[in-house]
Amino acid sequence: MNNNITEDYCSFEVSKLLKEKGFKRMESVWFDKRGNEFYYTELNGIEDEQKMIPRPTHALAIKWI
Repeated sequence: MNNNITEDYCSFEVSKLLKEKGFKRMESVWFDKRGNEFYYTELNGIEDEQKMIPRPTHALAIKWI
């Protein structure tokens, strides 16, 4: 039995669609507008956080929908 189950995160494309539809939540993983991945702790130095796209897990995205 494999007990090493991890959470899967949404792709850049799905994350962009969620943000366009109003998904606003502080997540631990984010994308910039080019699709580069950042962790929340790295966002502190980024000037315009409004351009950042939250990257939720699949489970959270489904619950929000």
